[in-house]
Order: sequence, then structure tokens, then C-alpha cells
Amino acid sequence: MKKSSLHIQSTLLLKFNTGVALMYCLLFAQSILNAQISKTYVEEISVGKQVEILSNVPSSIGVNVSGTVTTNNTKNRYSLSGKNGDLRLNVLKDLLIETWDKAMVRQETKITVNSNDDNDAIRLLALMKIKLVNGPDGRIDIDCNLNIDLFKMKNGWFRSDDCTIQLESGENISINYLELETKLFIPKYANLNLKGNKHCIIRLGELDGDLDVEMKYAEIYGVSVNNLRASLRSCYNVIFESVENADISSSNSYVKIDKANIISIGSQSLNDACKLANPKYMRSNSAQSKYKFGQLNTLQISDSANDEIVINEVDNLIMKSSNFSNLEINKLRKSLIADVKNTDISIGNLDKDFSEINITNALSTIEISTDKASNYLLSLAKDNLIEGFDEAKFSLYADEGLNNVYRFGSKVSNSTITLNCDRCKFTIY
Repeated sequence: MKKSSLHIQSTLLLKFNTGVALMYCLLFAQSILNAQISKTYVEEISVGKQVEILSNVPSSIGVNVSGTVTTNNTKNRYSLSGKNGDLRLNVLKDLLIETWDKAMVRQETKITVNSNDDNDAIRLLALMKIKLVNGPDGRIDIDCNLNIDLFKMKNGWFRSDDCTIQLESGENISINYLELETKLFIPKYANLNLKGNKHCIIRLGELDGDLDVEMKYAEIYGVSVNNLRASLRSCYNVIFESVENADISSSNSYVKIDKANIISIGSQSLNDACKLANPKYMRSNSAQSKYKFGQLNTLQISDSANDEIVINEVDNLIMKSSNFSNLEINKLRKSLIADVKNTDISIGNLDKDFSEINITNALSTIEISTDKASNYLLSLAKDNLIEGFDEAKFSLYADEGLNNVYRFGSKVSNSTITLNCDRCKFTIY
């Protein structure tokens, strides 16, 4: 029997719709099969009264990529996307480190994975493990990435993203997507050592022990620590409420500490990973950074180049080496000793009972605001070219050959200001 064209069109349309429906069913089934699978790994171990904890950060995961790749560093995530913009690696930047009174270290790491074959995802999660080990020296090593050695991705003109996870055992497992998130719990009395060279955010509770950090492209938010030692590069927020003592070397970073006993800047060489590429400043232990301090007993600046240092209150300040930096002090209580070059210095309020200011400088601006009730002697080098000094406000006290000594106030005082600053603008009021 000869079929009409209308019958043939209806038959073809039915087959087409059936094929489309089947295709959508297959895609739906595949999407269910390839759903993300998550697992949280938890382990805790008991520790002694003396414990040192060494940890990396979640973004320390090894990465090996070739082809088209896009990195994205947002407020909360560090991620890698492949050829068509598909998200392949997603690292939650926050590393929350809570401190507690327990003599225990606890690690919680959540892994989320997606693979073309769910069996691969399940096998990967089964093979991953936490490796908390209490060494004979009382040291605990923590790997925020568990036993992952590398995240690998390849793509090309005629090749889609091929992503694999390489474990420390050498085994490779194919995936489409990996996400990492880690949280730590440590004793308050522990000493903590953190290292990371990629984007991360550290949030640390109260720590009665010491903190040693070596970081690049990081943010660190802490409540209180005993002794802080930091080597930093491009760390845009390093903020603590209180630190007993701090030894900081940094480049292109921002450091804020509200209260401290003793802070040292640039006394230790920057780790190689934290040095600037600019040869003009790469030899400096602190360069192109901004420091903001609240209340300090003592600040010692051993090596500084093109830094900005702002202090609310400080008792004693020693500057051994500084070039093209800027120092701003709201209130100086006792003493300032500085042997620097091209460094602007401003003192907004000099305590009337201060002991000594001794500044050797050149090509800079120096401003000092003194208490009207102060009594002190001011010594200026005769051969210095000084602009802005109002000699009429002082009485000449002594001619010491190379220096003229002026007197301010009506009483005899042991407070002295000595300035040797050629080609400087000097204002004292």
C-alpha cells in the first residue's frame, strides 16, 4: 500500500520526538550518575604539654596544568577553570583554626568530587585519608589536602578538559571537579607554624603559644599570640588584636597590631619566596609595606625601604636603617633614636617628660609637636642646611663648635633633641 506524504511526516515526527525524549532521559540519567559526592574526614589525636604544629594551607595543593586555564581569586575562593570556563578546582580559602583547652589536635577536611564515572569518585574518596602523626619530638604535621599530591588538567584544540587527581601513592584517578575545605582545632598552648604560597585566609583564635608564618598572597586574622615571627609577601591583611612580641619581615603587605610589648621590623632576612622582584628593594628585609600599630612599648626598625609606619603610642623607638620610608607617631613617650636616610618623621605629641630624640637623616621632612610645659635642649648641626626652623622660639644655650644648642622652657631638664639632618625641612612647635 502506498503511504501518503502526511503519514510519512507524522511517522518521522513521532520518531524524532521519541528520540529527543530518549536523549533527555539519557542526559537526566547521566546528570544523576555524575552528581557531586562529598565526604568529611575527621581525625583527632592526643598531644603532650609541649607541642609544635606544622601545617600548610588548603591552597597549597600541587597543580600541574597545560592548555587553556583560567584562575580566579575571589574573596572566599581560589579556583581553576578549564577550556570552556567549566570550574574544575575550587579551594575554599578560609582556614579556620580554633583554639581550645583540650590537649588534642583535630582536623576536619571536606572533599567534594565529581567524575564521569561515579565509581572513580567513590574510589577516590575511599583512598583519601588524614595523616595526623604525633612525632617523637612532639611535632604534629598537618596536610590540609590530605594525601593529594597533584591536581592535573590537560586540554587542547581538539581535546576537552582531562582532569586527574594524583595521590601520594602515585595512583591517578579521573575527575571532573574537586573542592577542598579544611578546619583545625589546636590546644591554646601549642606553637603553630604555617606555610603557604597561594591565596588563603587564616582565621586564628587566642593562642598562648608562638606563631611562625611564611605566607604569600594571604590574609591572617588573629586574636592574640605570644611571640609572632612573620615572613610575608603581598599579604594584604595581617591583623592581630594583641601580640606580646613580634618579629616581622615583609614586602608589599599590610600589618596591623593593636597592642604589643616589643615589635621588630626587618631584623630577619625575608625568605626567598617573599622577596620582591624589584632589585632596588629586594635586598631590604621590609619593603613597600604598610604597618599600623596601636600601643607599643618598644619598636625597633632594623631594615626598611619605602615602608609606611603609623603608630598611635610608643614608649621607645629605634631605627637602624631606613630609606624612603615614612614614620608617623601620634604620641611618643620616651625616646627615638634614628640613623636613616630620606625618611620623613612626624611626631604628633611628644610627652613633656620624654628622655631623648636623636635623629641622623637627610633630604627629608621632620615635624615634632612638643608639650607647652616641656623643658628640653635642642642641638642642631651648624653645617646642616635646614629649612623651616623658627629660631626665635628658642634661646641659645651653648655653642659647642659643630653644634648650636638651644633651650626651650624655664627649667633645667635632661630631655634632649639632637638633629643632624642635611637638606631637611624641620618644624618643631
